[in-house]
Amino acid sequence: KLEQCLTTEGSFHIKAPAGAGKTFVALHFMLRKLQDPGSHVLFTVKNLPLSIFVVRWLAGRIKGHTKQSKLLARLHLLFEPLGDGPRVASVTDGRIEMKPAQAQPSYSLIVVDEAHHIWRDPLLRSAVEDYKAERQMLLSDASQGLHDDFEFPADLTVVKLTEVVRCSKRVVSAARKFQTTDVEYRCHHESDGPPLKSHLFDIKPG
Repeated sequence: KLEQCLTTEGSFHIKAPAGAGKTFVALHFMLRKLQDPGSHVLFTVKNLPLSIFVVRWLAGRIKGHTKQSKLLARLHLLFEPLGDGPRVASVTDGRIEMKPAQAQPSYSLIVVDEAHHIWRDPLLRSAVEDYKAERQMLLSDASQGLHDDFEFPADLTVVKLTEVVRCSKRVVSAARKFQTTDVEYRCHHESDGPPLKSHLFDIKPG
């Protein structure tokens, strides 16, 4: 699927259920882009922890403090509150620090993780659409009814992941009861996993 993204011209949209590896594919794609000294990437997501995870993953694959610093300087991070603008991460004594980006470059790529959450909120969507790039990469969860009442851009090439990595066969099977898509997902590693337990919750009146 990474090769499909690398050989696809224009922008694309990775659709997959939770645990299928959307962010994992995006990380490898971003790493390829950032290794080009002329490329700048904007990674957008609602929450800060996922942004920190992305920085940690990328930094861990670059040997040498100088090379690491140069690569991270070309990675801008946009998370809530989005109105504060992009941040730039650096690693000092093993600690990740965030600072406001001093200038907005011409982005080669914008990655929007958990795009179904951002596109559902008109304010968040508007904030993201203010930024332009040569290519866009949207990642969204296709396993539940999270795409109702809005539409993604129509000019995106759709890339689908259908093998769930982090769930057992039992979890994947149980999740089918709640899916609104006709795509057949399966467990990548074919592990049965422990039996699933039922939980009953009392609902308070009102």
